[in-house]
Amino acid sequence: MQEENDYKNNFSEPSLMEKIKNVAKKAGSLLIYYALLLFEISKKPNVPISVKLIIYGALGYFIFPLDVIPDALVGVGYSDDIGVLTSALLTVAQYNSPETEEKVKNDVRKLFNDDTVI
Repeated sequence: MQEENDYKNNFSEPSLMEKIKNVAKKAGSLLIYYALLLFEISKKPNVPISVKLIIYGALGYFIFPLDVIPDALVGVGYSDDIGVLTSALLTVAQYNSPETEEKVKNDVRKLFNDDTVI
């Protein structure tokens, strides 16, 4: 599918971090948590390339400026992004760990400068 390839091709670590930096407050901590959790899972050496491609596709969708529901729509703009990230997380859940979750929670708390998020 061409769109899926577009999303995978738009994934890169710098573009992910730039997107997170630009939308963190507006998108909310849960969306950022899901994106960073997927990214951390993708860095694990035991994760097969097929799983990494699912993750890259989901993160590419998050990064890609054009998606089903425009991000600029207040209140609903990130609902499609969270759906895609949630689906990817459910698909790759077996590669997640409590340690990874705790690391990402701490990263999100630092990013939002708030110990109460997540």
